[in-house]
Amino acid sequence: MNKQNNYLIFFILLTSFFFFDSCSKEDNIDLKPVAFGTVTDIEGNIYNTITIEITDGTLKSANTIQKVTQTWMVENLKTTKYGNGEIIETTSPATLNFFQDSDTLFNYQWAYGGDESNVDIYGRLYTWGAVMDSRNICPDGWHVPTKAEWSQLAIYLGGKFVEDGDGMGSWSGVGGKLKETGYVHWKSTNTGAVNSIGMTFLPGGTRSSFDGSDFWGITERGVWWSSTEDLNRSYRWAWTYTTGYLTAGLWTAAYFVNDGISVRCMR
Repeated sequence: MNKQNNYLIFFILLTSFFFFDSCSKEDNIDLKPVAFGTVTDIEGNIYNTITIEITDGTLKSANTIQKVTQTWMVENLKTTKYGNGEIIETTSPATLNFFQDSDTLFNYQWAYGGDESNVDIYGRLYTWGAVMDSRNICPDGWHVPTKAEWSQLAIYLGGKFVEDGDGMGSWSGVGGKLKETGYVHWKSTNTGAVNSIGMTFLPGGTRSSFDGSDFWGITERGVWWSSTEDLNRSYRWAWTYTTGYLTAGLWTAAYFVNDGISVRCMR
């Protein structure tokens, strides 16, 4: 099966999930208090942050409830530099088709559609190669969250994971608890958006790499990288987390490593 067919199948599944999950109600969960702060990246961009303490009974070791503290950016990453000050490259034009083979990692970043006016609100889109570069795209002491860390956040928000096969699936209600409310940055209907803990997820869209020129989904969906690769593929994919304007859920799926995806950093 070729890459384009895989993308089509994923889009159909995701669209079906949007309509199914939009019927779910907010889970009645007792969220712990949160703390707020800021962090500054190498370019001087200042991001609001949020700290949560997870004491959910599902996180157990030797019958002892674990306590996990997570601190997240509550804005999408904007930097064009690694932590050592070196530039994260981009393409010229933004729609350049650079795809060569399934195993080569490219380290790129883009403003959505090549339009820098999109960056202030929606951040930039990064390839997974840039995400995983040892020079670190996150501020000092911060990192791109693992799949396990994303799962901890989803559990904290009362999500229940429903697998649809091949490791992909959805966390019920979690997307709505993460999304910014209203229609200023999200397309109507922005289903289920309550922004429960102030994470303020925004729909930065994506850049597809296999056809070389396709930016799509801004105002309609947000997709964020994890630092965990999906090793069960014939070519390179990594795990991402998606929510959209038609869903209250958070979708777990693998994307091709050279796609342009949003980033939220963790301390």
